[in-house]
Amino acid sequence: MMRDLGGDDEDPGWQTLEEAPISVEHGENVRSGQEPEVVATSDGESVQCPRGVPEPRTPPPDVVARHNLTHLPYAAWCPHCVAARRANNPHFQREESHRRMVPLLVLDYCFVRNSQDEDLLTLLVGWLYPSRAIFACPVDMTGRD
Repeated sequence: MMRDLGGDDEDPGWQTLEEAPISVEHGENVRSGQEPEVVATSDGESVQCPRGVPEPRTPPPDVVARHNLTHLPYAAWCPHCVAARRANNPHFQREESHRRMVPLLVLDYCFVRNSQDEDLLTLLVGWLYPSRAIFACPVDMTGRD
């Protein structure tokens, strides 16, 4: 549902801190020509002014062209790198007392195929704990066949 903002209740907005309906405390809050971090509103409350993150500078065109070949390493100024980046999974580390001391080998079958082939390749995949070594070996058939 849309709210009607017409009439005297409409907020005209403001573009700069000087146009805002707040009084700015000048003094020790102002550091090297920057806006103060805390300002006082007309009703006596204090609010903190938000600061934006600076935009990364785009490098020269030859650097951009070289980066666009592989997009490696990650570049904050590259829109493709920024769009493709995702949150990194946490790297949990167990305490020494909870680490597996008895070796454990986990095996399972995996089936892969090339997009042009109809034949499946059967792989036996293993994961060895506590070293977390991984291996895969092609096999003719599964143990069930």
